[in-house]
Amino acid sequence: MSFLRRKKTAAAPPPPPTPALEEVTAQQFSLKLNYLARSSDGLRLAAAPTLATTLVSVVEPLAMSPVEVVDALRHEYAGASPNAERLHEMQQWIVARGAVAPIGRHALYVLESTDAVDMTVDGLVCALLHGEVLTNGYPDYNAIVGGLASHWDELSGDLIVRAVVGWGGKGLRGDTERVGQRLLSSLYQQVLATGGAEFGLAWVPKALVSRDAGADIVNIAQVFERSGTLEVSWADSGITEPADWAGKTVGNWGFGNEFELTAAINRFDVEDVELIGQDFTMTALLNDELDAAEAMIYNEYAQVLEAVNPDTGELYQKEDLSVIDFNEVGTAMLQDAVWVNAEWIAEEGNEDVAVRFLTASFQGWIHCLDNFDECVEVVLNNGSTLGQSHQEWQLNEILALIFPATNGIGVMNQELWDQTVDVSTSEIPELEGKEIPAEAYRTDLAEAAIANLGDMDTSGDGYERRVIELREGGE
Repeated sequence: MSFLRRKKTAAAPPPPPTPALEEVTAQQFSLKLNYLARSSDGLRLAAAPTLATTLVSVVEPLAMSPVEVVDALRHEYAGASPNAERLHEMQQWIVARGAVAPIGRHALYVLESTDAVDMTVDGLVCALLHGEVLTNGYPDYNAIVGGLASHWDELSGDLIVRAVVGWGGKGLRGDTERVGQRLLSSLYQQVLATGGAEFGLAWVPKALVSRDAGADIVNIAQVFERSGTLEVSWADSGITEPADWAGKTVGNWGFGNEFELTAAINRFDVEDVELIGQDFTMTALLNDELDAAEAMIYNEYAQVLEAVNPDTGELYQKEDLSVIDFNEVGTAMLQDAVWVNAEWIAEEGNEDVAVRFLTASFQGWIHCLDNFDECVEVVLNNGSTLGQSHQEWQLNEILALIFPATNGIGVMNQELWDQTVDVSTSEIPELEGKEIPAEAYRTDLAEAAIANLGDMDTSGDGYERRVIELREGGE
């Protein structure tokens, strides 16, 4: 019977697809740690049995904790790293540094994470230099740690020593960075003052601070006769003189590099200036995060001119910028000079060593006046990380800071020394109201070096800047 036959049931249609959710409510988590470090140039110390003790004695006067000596990593831990992104390397690092005290371990973490030291070759003499220690024995996040990093030069057998400091965050209005640089300068000058290094280079105001702190050092050659510091803005910013900084965000590096700027602000009664801590690039200006940025004429200024203007597709030009030169403002201070320990230079025979050193140094700079391309090539052939056009720019501008030399290369210009002392003793807290003794510099050794150069052009009166064609990125 047909009505008893089972009817075929049609297959059920597939369920409609579940619509994709483009947005899902979620909580976001991130870890933001901002560690910074600074390193000085290296000073070359001759090998001696007391060298290890000397390095500790340099750090001790500035230390707020016991000074710890940390050796370079043993061969089996050569791959150890505090980088949390590579767990195996971090586990090795924890094992390798298990015996290091909390402050030393924190110093290693900060300095290695920022690549300020390479502990596969470096040794480190370190301590807490500024800030607080937590109850667990580790420094606070924005505390400053550091000391001296060193490694042996296998060719000469000398020890190459650098001052290093590191910290987290910036502190109130960048105060941590400013204190960090002052500590770095003090460490560097103290190495020089020990007599371990015969000669050192330093800006005059920073060296005067070290002298005031007890470093008995003397300026024997003022190589740079002019300041290279600028404050750079965009041409359409309306900033053409210090008074125009009122109500603006003005970048500076701190670390003692800001004194020419703050002197100008005070002397021109500029109000409502927001001083912003700036790194050693021009990124913040290029990103319009600052109204004005600090720059050295031979380096950071060129970084802007090596960048591409997104509106034109071409490199920025000088006409796109407004530049305030502290030499013209009247608050410039003398910069690169050769310093020696007063006790060392007083020893018999050492004045002759100094004169011969200055003679060779001056001859090198004078050689570059007439052999510009050769000098650039020497730098490029010896491991420069910067491109050719940037190095050409640097040499061109540095020669202009040295020449014309009023009294001959390296011989102090008294008027500019007086201006430097005036600004230093009114703007640098450590020197405020203090007398700078006349014996802080001498000219006789530089004059003797010039006499050794005979008919060479020691004043460079005819020097004129070349026209340098910068390329993108300084290549």
